Amino acid sequence: MTRPGLGTSAWRTFVFETTLPGGSYTIFSRATDELGDVQPEHRGEDERGYGNNGWHERSLQLRTNAKFPTRAATAEPKPRQVLLRQAPSQKSVVLSADGVARKKLFLAPVAPKCGTCHSLADAVAAGMVGPHLDTLCPDLGRMEAAIHDGVGVMPSFKSSLKTNEIKLIARYVFEAIRP
Repeated sequence: MTRPGLGTSAWRTFVFETTLPGGSYTIFSRATDELGDVQPEHRGEDERGYGNNGWHERSLQLRTNAKFPTRAATAEPKPRQVLLRQAPSQKSVVLSADGVARKKLFLAPVAPKCGTCHSLADAVAAGMVGPHLDTLCPDLGRMEAAIHDGVGVMPSFKSSLKTNEIKLIARYVFEAIRP
C-alpha cells in the first residue's frame, strides 16, 4: 500500500512491479481481507448504489513491446510532465476568529485526517482520494451530513468526533470555500 489506510471500506493505492514479455494484457486487482474473504468478481449493489465491489470491471488494458525502441545517440530526451491532480489554488481567505479555531479541527489527527482525502486551499491540503472541496462547494447541511454519516468511501466520523466537532468542521469548510 502506498498511502495511509482510509478506513475499512476505502480504496487502497498500491504498486506492483513486474516484467512482462511483449503482448497484450488485462490487469486486475482483487483484494483479500485478513479473514480470507475475497473481493467478488462482479458487482452487487446495495440500496444506495455504493456496493459496486466487483473487481472485474476495474481492469487495466496494457500492451507491451518485446523490444523498446532506441533513441538516436544525438537526440535530446524530451522532458515529460505528468499531472496526477491539480494542486489547490492559493486563494486568499480571511477567516473569522471562530473560523481559525475550527480550522484546527479540520487539521486534527482524526483517522483519516480530512486533508488526507480532500483538497482545501485554505488548509493547504492536497488530498488525492476525495473531491476538492473548493470546487465542490458543499452547503453547510451537506457537509455536516457527510462528516456524520459518511458518503461513498468516506467513513462516518460520528464515533470518532463529537457532534459539536462535526458541526465546527463543517462550518470551517463552509467559511473557507466562500469567496
